[in-house]
Amino acid sequence: MESAKELAPAYTYSRYPDMPEIKDIDLKAKIFADYAEGIIKWAKKQIS
Repeated sequence: MESAKELAPAYTYSRYPDMPEIKDIDLKAKIFADYAEGIIKWAKKQIS
C-alpha cells in the first residue's frame, strides 16, 4: 500500500504537463518503476 501511495502522484506529472518541474526526474522515474514492479509482484502473488 505504501508503494501505491508513493506511485499515485506520478500519474499527475505525466498527465498534466503544466505541473511544476520535478528535480532529479531520472532518479524519481527509477524509484517509481521499482514501486510499480513491487506492486505487480504483490498482485501476481495474490491471484495465484
